[in-house]
Amino acid sequence: HTLVRHGPYRWVRHPMYTTIFLNGIAVLLLTRNWLIGGFYLMSLTLIVAFRVRNEEHAMIERFGQPYGNTCAGTTASCPACADNWKICI
Repeated sequence: HTLVRHGPYRWVRHPMYTTIFLNGIAVLLLTRNWLIGGFYLMSLTLIVAFRVRNEEHAMIERFGQPYGNTCAGTTASCPACADNWKICI
C-alpha cells in the first residue's frame, strides 16, 4: 500500500465517508419521516466516526510520520470543518 495525497485526498483523508455522510443528509431531507431520516443520519454518523478512529490508528501504525504530516494538512471527512475534524491520534 502507498499513501495517496492527490485527488480528493488533498482535502480529506476519508472521502468515501464524506460522500456517505452527504448521502445521509440527502436521505434526511428527502424522507417524509424526519424521525427515521434523523435516526439514520445519527446512527450513520456514529458508525463512521468509530470507523474513522480505527482507520486513523491503522494508518499511523502503517505509515508513521508521513501520515502524521498528512493529518496536519487535511481533515478527516469535512473540508469545511478545518480544525474541528482532525482525528489523527
